[in-house]
Amino acid sequence: MALVSPRVFANPAFAADVRAALNVESPVLESVLRSFADTSGPISEQDFEAAFAKDGVAAGAAAAIFNFVSIFAQWHAGSGLDLADWREFLAKQIEDGAETLNSGEKSRFRALLPSLVQPLRGIALAVKVRELRDEGKLPCIRTRIVTDARPVFDGEPPVLVGFAVLQTLVLRYTGDDGYERELSVSVTAADLSNLAAQAARAQDKAMMLEAALRESGSQFVEGGT
Repeated sequence: MALVSPRVFANPAFAADVRAALNVESPVLESVLRSFADTSGPISEQDFEAAFAKDGVAAGAAAAIFNFVSIFAQWHAGSGLDLADWREFLAKQIEDGAETLNSGEKSRFRALLPSLVQPLRGIALAVKVRELRDEGKLPCIRTRIVTDARPVFDGEPPVLVGFAVLQTLVLRYTGDDGYERELSVSVTAADLSNLAAQAARAQDKAMMLEAALRESGSQFVEGGT
C-alpha cells in the first residue's frame, strides 16, 4: 500500500485549506458534490468554484475542497484500500500528523471525510490528467512577476546615482515532500517579451492540436490545463 507521510498533514498549507473548508456548511458541501455525480468528463477547480459560488461559498474555500477531493482520490487510488478503510486510515493520519490543527478542527474535518472521499468519475479522470501533466515534473501552484526599483550607489562615501527597475519571476510549486516551495528567477525586459511570445505560441499550438483531435474523431479528454 502506498502510504501518505504524516508530514503532509503538518504542512501549514494543509491546515489553512482545512480551515477554509470548515467554513462550508455540510449540506452545501454534500449538495454540490452530489451535483457532480453524473459528470462524465474531468472536473476542474473552476467547475468547483462556479458550483459553490451559487451558494455563496468563497472561491478560496471551493479551491480547498477541490484540493482535498482530488488529492484524496489520487492517494486512495494507490492505497489498495476500500473506501471505508481508506477513510479510517486518512482520519488517523490527520489526527496524528496535523499538528497545527486543534482537536475541534480535527473532529469537524473528520466528519467531512465521507463527503470528501467518494468515487466521483469526474474527479478520477481529473486525477489521471493531473498525473500525466505532472509526471516527472514539479506541479506549479502559481506564478507571478514582481517589479520593483532598487537604488544604485557609487563612490565613497556612497552617492545615490539613480534607480534600476528590476523584474523577478516567482514560481510557487509543490515539492516532492508535499510542501510548497518558491523559486525566484531574475529576468530582463527581453526575457519577459520572449516569455510572453512563448506563452502565446504554446496556446496557439494547444488550440490547433485540440482542433485536430476533435476533427479526427478522437476521444478528447479536457482538463489538462
